Amino acid sequence: MPFDKEFIEVLLEASDDYKESMILDYTALENHVPTKMYADFVKANVNSPMYKTRIAPFELFLLLHKEPNAWAWLHNDKYVMCIHLSLFKLIEKRVKDKLQVLPEDCQQIISRCFFKEDEHADYLIYQFATVFTHYHELAHLFQFRNGEAGAATFERYNLTEGKEFDQLAHAMEIDADIFAAEHMNAHLFQFWNTIPEDKKTKESLEARMSLQLVSTFILFFELSNGWREWYILNYDHPNPLIRVSYILDVLVQTANTNGQKLDFEIDAKGVLTQALTLANHFIVDDKKNGFDDFVKLFQEHSEEINDYLKAKMFPYMNEVAFLNCNNKG
Repeated sequence: MPFDKEFIEVLLEASDDYKESMILDYTALENHVPTKMYADFVKANVNSPMYKTRIAPFELFLLLHKEPNAWAWLHNDKYVMCIHLSLFKLIEKRVKDKLQVLPEDCQQIISRCFFKEDEHADYLIYQFATVFTHYHELAHLFQFRNGEAGAATFERYNLTEGKEFDQLAHAMEIDADIFAAEHMNAHLFQFWNTIPEDKKTKESLEARMSLQLVSTFILFFELSNGWREWYILNYDHPNPLIRVSYILDVLVQTANTNGQKLDFEIDAKGVLTQALTLANHFIVDDKKNGFDDFVKLFQEHSEEINDYLKAKMFPYMNEVAFLNCNNKG
């Protein structure tokens, strides 16, 4: 096993479920294998010059664990990011299965993206979801480095029975989501800028943005195994439905202010409409309709969501010095 023993000990302390045999040795994979490419990207990005201070010492673990999950931890002076590969497998399967039976309205949106010969819709959606996961966990590592080296943040703990509302934990999650969303559009334009100039149209960019947004629906739908019971001030993670709503907003808003010079203005409403059309296909199964559930819950609780964010959380977050939103520049 090529991983340092002290890092492995940190991993095993994180959960009684973990065994050393679950660790995927991605270093042994060939460079063109997507898992190896992802691991290399994560490790390089953690120490990117774009960040003020390096995260070190650091290790990434990709775990062969059946529960879809991802977390970050600073423990024994070591930074660890762990991703359960089952999460990515579920996303990959959902995207591929749904692309095989696309309704006409979804076909029209995806056809406007214009893909290079070696790039397809499933690749793009999958990349958006997995890269978002990395940036979210990276944001937690920055939080820990800046002053809050708390317990590992396991997504599965957000609905632990009897868990009381933890405002600081909610703030850290919102901050990590916003950090991830703000960094995502660099990848959106990285993909878009590789297509021929005559294909760089308003329609192709907005269609790609809609794929980026639907990847958020898919990611949180799989993490939550469908939308859970409604709650606001409870548990140690914000309600997944609320998280999707503000992440979508940040993705659209930062695309308009990302520094890329465009000859047109992005139609935020149009992008969201396209994303909802796609979501109505990608998160609907035989046994549950994740799209209808999302729309219903959002409509019923929109005022509560607005109050939670603007009255309860955002003012509080401004006072938490170690959050990424307070450490920019």
